Amino acid sequence: MLALSFAAAMIYGAGHLKLQLAWTYLFDSDDPVVSRFLEAREEFPYPGDIAVLVDRGTVEEREKYIELVASEMAKEPEVFHHVFYRVDLTTPGTRALYFLDEELLSTLHENLGSSEQLSRGALVSETAVKVQLKLLKDLKTALLSRGRSTLVPIWKIFTDDESNRVMETLLRLLNGERYVYATLAGDQIHVLIFKGGTRGADLSSSGLEVEAVRELLDGLSPAAYGLRVRVTGVPVMLYDERQTCAEDSLRSGAISFALILLVFTLGFGGMRKPLYSLAALLCGLGWTFAYAALTVGHLNFITVTMVSMLMGLGIDFGIHFLFRFQEECDKTADGEQALVRTVQTTGVDTLVGAAATSASFFALCATDFRGVSDLGVIAGGGVMLCFLSTLSVLPALLKLDPRMGGGRQSLGLLAAAEESVVGHYKLATILSGFVLAVALICSTRVGFTYDLLSLQAQDIASVQTERAMLREYNSTVLSGAVLVSGEKEARRVTEKLRQLETVGQVSTITDLMPGVTPRKAELVRQLVDDVKSLQIPTPVALDRARDLLSLQERLKEIEDKTSHIPRDPTVTAAVDELKQVVLEMNPGPLQDGLKSFQKTVLGDFTKVLLLLKSQKAEPLQLSDLPPDLVVRYVSPEGTYLLNVQPSLDIWKRENL
Repeated sequence: MLALSFAAAMIYGAGHLKLQLAWTYLFDSDDPVVSRFLEAREEFPYPGDIAVLVDRGTVEEREKYIELVASEMAKEPEVFHHVFYRVDLTTPGTRALYFLDEELLSTLHENLGSSEQLSRGALVSETAVKVQLKLLKDLKTALLSRGRSTLVPIWKIFTDDESNRVMETLLRLLNGERYVYATLAGDQIHVLIFKGGTRGADLSSSGLEVEAVRELLDGLSPAAYGLRVRVTGVPVMLYDERQTCAEDSLRSGAISFALILLVFTLGFGGMRKPLYSLAALLCGLGWTFAYAALTVGHLNFITVTMVSMLMGLGIDFGIHFLFRFQEECDKTADGEQALVRTVQTTGVDTLVGAAATSASFFALCATDFRGVSDLGVIAGGGVMLCFLSTLSVLPALLKLDPRMGGGRQSLGLLAAAEESVVGHYKLATILSGFVLAVALICSTRVGFTYDLLSLQAQDIASVQTERAMLREYNSTVLSGAVLVSGEKEARRVTEKLRQLETVGQVSTITDLMPGVTPRKAELVRQLVDDVKSLQIPTPVALDRARDLLSLQERLKEIEDKTSHIPRDPTVTAAVDELKQVVLEMNPGPLQDGLKSFQKTVLGDFTKVLLLLKSQKAEPLQLSDLPPDLVVRYVSPEGTYLLNVQPSLDIWKRENL
């Protein structure tokens, strides 16, 4: 019966007891922070992102590798959910005008409108002055080099600010690029993210996906030559922690069993009775597994150590019982009578000790920290179950042993050690006092660490990746989430968050959806109408001397007609300087420089004009963005999620 109860308990425990390492399991569900987290989970019922990080190598190599990984993931949609690594600019590119500010839109409209509009000062705006100075500088460079210099595209003047992602995206469009890739750390790291589970999946249930992506990346390792590829994310760290805890628990349990057996064997001078006691202890542990499954239902990173802890506590009952049984056997040759007397005497003594130990553990249930209160429930009940197994299984095993009695047996080394200590009690007392004094002095140096990253196994890949990201890029998998209602509120809160020194980055879907005001919408509509009539100009002939004279007359005519239009002094000075350069040049070099300049500017203008002609007056909508991106930031109910990355290492408590 006892064996059957052990087997049933182990089967039930294995089927119902889970290892939960998510931090939410360490607190009561009515805790304010946990409550807010659970509310957010209801709005966004997906587990965290698993990220593939690719750095080193060239941009082209990283993009090519990321595309390869994505194509392989597409073959297993049941494993890799909501994969995202780039934005297709096909649709957003047709609404590019909405990403420009109203001042620039107004300048473009004035320059593309009628001559009356141009006369109102469009040429002295900041943007117009930049364009004019850039063109004059490029023309001068082309003339002096006879067209051998490489000119930077005109739109580069708008990308001086490295943080201007809008202009960088427009530059990609003008260069004919279709995609913008997800990057980190100033475009040094290319990122592919996917969800570690389906809708409603638990945070710590992403083991299949973590193993799958690691296996996939191992298979693609030849294609990653020169690149550094890593996997990170909260689900990855939880999975690695769960695996490490499970392995360490089994390993520590096996080591505890071996050490207890060794000490027991040395103490009793044999293995037979120690094995009986360990068998009884294992039965108690089996019952404890079932008890833990029935009461708590899971183990956390604190209670996962219960096996080694209960082995250390539970074996005491077996030790007391066997030593008492040994003493009773010395008094009588009747083993059964000795066993009964042992149960009647030591059984009561150990019951008191077990009850006291159990009560001290159950007292932990009063703590608000669920991780510790779970320990109190499991350890408190486990101690009593180990005591019960000692008082039931161990006597039964001894009763079945044909050599149960048999007179005095040697107690081995432990008895000899005890006699030696008792014989030198003064020395033992002095040494004990000295050790206590040293221990008290050393105890003042014991601190408390809040850095959970330092408590984890430092050799696992996810921890090494997290430390490298902190060290090299000051980036971490830890982030905050702010939930707001509506797009307008999302923009307002995002702006306030970005002003905080402790905030490193705020990721929000609104960055891909430009704000639309009535004036901006009207300017975009006017620009879309303005460019409809524009055509790509025919190149000016520059092959003959008469072509140069004709160009000179045409420029003189334009200058006379626009003499009343205000000009910026710096532009006027640049024009005068260019005129002087032209006067000092011969026709041949002049023609070479003009041809090169015309070809470059005409090519740039053609790209800009084609982009403008592709524009639509309707603003960008959520439905125009990648669904795999929208699902991360906008709930079906219209709640917007703002992902807040810290500027400090928040693994350290002083930065919280």
